[in-house]
Amino acid sequence: MTTSPSRSGAGVPGLSGTPVDVSGSSDLVLGEREFYWTVIDSHAGGDPNGPVARMALDEVFERDLPEPIEGLVVRYAPLRNAVVGCAINVERARAALEAGALVLHPRTLPTPIRAAVSGQPADIARSLNVLVGELEPGAIVALRVARRRLLQAGATAALVLVACGLWIGAKELERRAANAAAMASTALVNALPATGERVGADAARRRLQSELNQLERARGVEAERARLPDAADGLAAVLSAWPMDLETRVNSVQIAATQITLSVDLPDAAAAETLSAALRAVRGWTLQPPRTEITGEHARITAILRPHQKVDSGTTATSPKKEDRS
Repeated sequence: MTTSPSRSGAGVPGLSGTPVDVSGSSDLVLGEREFYWTVIDSHAGGDPNGPVARMALDEVFERDLPEPIEGLVVRYAPLRNAVVGCAINVERARAALEAGALVLHPRTLPTPIRAAVSGQPADIARSLNVLVGELEPGAIVALRVARRRLLQAGATAALVLVACGLWIGAKELERRAANAAAMASTALVNALPATGERVGADAARRRLQSELNQLERARGVEAERARLPDAADGLAAVLSAWPMDLETRVNSVQIAATQITLSVDLPDAAAAETLSAALRAVRGWTLQPPRTEITGEHARITAILRPHQKVDSGTTATSPKKEDRS
């Protein structure tokens, strides 16, 4: 720690009990001899006037002061690798404040300290303003409060503008939603058959839904009636019912979704009857009266099968089963 020779401000005009004349200026500059000075090495960095840093710096500075530090106004300024500190009697600073000074700082740094400063000594001296804290001029406090209020007012105005924009946007969305609802109601009413009776949107929606339900039901019935069986299903059904131990020779097979036509040669009339009985048992199909031709010891049967016809009651209508023999 290096401490420069310090000297009190006794005998300085205006600071030894006589009124201070600021001479119309709000910036009071005093010579460096009017302050106590010190240089403290190994500063950790940061603001030396902060509460934590001040505790350590004041303890070091107080060792070389000729009067208690409690009666002084102390300010510090950081150097490159140290801290410079200056102090002045609080009553002298208060006298300058009452005389109208807004700023009170040394004119420059003492010569031994200037030699260790790499920057501008005048800038460092201006940063050592002692009219701070409890001695801060009311005009500066009022200016800071006014600036803070101005910032708050600006932020409030910005929030109000944002809120107004959101409100206008919400109103526009409500207007569009109302227009869309009105157009939808008009479309619902126009979709119904004209009856000369004025119908509200809710009633129109219910009537339209009822008609749609009826159309869905009707379409389901007609689709079921119009659905054609798969030809492959018919072939599979015929093959499943075909008697495996019967000697047959198939002359032709015509398979469609609505009809299966078979021409089969058999050994005799009994075999033809066995095949006819098997074809009558084909699942999902109805055997039309087959035509059987018997020549000598051979028989030929021509059979036609058609899908079962479903009626509205859910029963299956089948054609009478007869066999014509010639």
